[in-house]
Amino acid sequence: MNARTAMLVAAISITALFTAWIIYSVGKTSLLWIANLYGAAVSLALISPISIARRTAYLNAAIPHMTLFSASAAALLTGGAPSKTILVAAVLNLLLVFTYQRAIAKGVSEEIATSLIVGLTTSLSVLALYFLYKKTGYSGLVATLLVGDPLLVSTRNAVISVTAASAIAITVLLTWKEQIIVGIDRDYATARGMRTSFYDYVYYALLGLTSIIYIRAVGYILLHVLVLMPGSIAMLASTSLSGVLPVSLALTLLSSSMSLLIGLYVDVSPVGLIGILMLFLYVLTNLMVRTK
Repeated sequence: MNARTAMLVAAISITALFTAWIIYSVGKTSLLWIANLYGAAVSLALISPISIARRTAYLNAAIPHMTLFSASAAALLTGGAPSKTILVAAVLNLLLVFTYQRAIAKGVSEEIATSLIVGLTTSLSVLALYFLYKKTGYSGLVATLLVGDPLLVSTRNAVISVTAASAIAITVLLTWKEQIIVGIDRDYATARGMRTSFYDYVYYALLGLTSIIYIRAVGYILLHVLVLMPGSIAMLASTSLSGVLPVSLALTLLSSSMSLLIGLYVDVSPVGLIGILMLFLYVLTNLMVRTK
């Protein structure tokens, strides 16, 4: 058994142990928490390596700002009705993401496009959040959008989380090879006759929809971490592209299960702990790679 396989087996085993511990300690209610948090973890862990391969750091820095605006504006427009809010937010977020994509395709530099979209959406988000907090009394929603709370979840939310994660997993697995080729060498992909624009749309749609579906679970702040960190760790730890997805998934789920368990016992935000653990894993992996 090589080192990567041993790491995967250990991560999966520990995640299973922590998950069983949580269910034993809390009972059936924890199944909703697990479905919500693990759904977000799986989805973002699958998309993160594609983001790294495509070198879309500017977009990944901008996507939380777009998502926060879309979610807060949708809540204002719909009066907070859950089913309407997520649909309106998804439409707004996709419009922003594809507008960004078209600007880049038309020759606008990533730095300028990112500055414009971040400046606009951040300013509008402040206004939207202000009205949500002051005028409608949705102070709890404002806090959830900013810092996330995977424990405030209904059965409906858990079902959406698992369904979305399943759809995202299928889409990523079906397009994984093509997404990586387009990201690494676009000219080669074009020469092979691949429909690069199609895979661009798939990637941007995945990023826009995933971030809006899970912003309440992980929050605006942690979106910055989970969009890039799992893929960065997996790229460092893997010696081949075939190992990137399993490593990204295993380590993100390990961080999520450990954070949820610690959060339950010491009464701290599991979302915040995930970011700290992911950073620790990144530093540890980097040190291990350097000392080889």
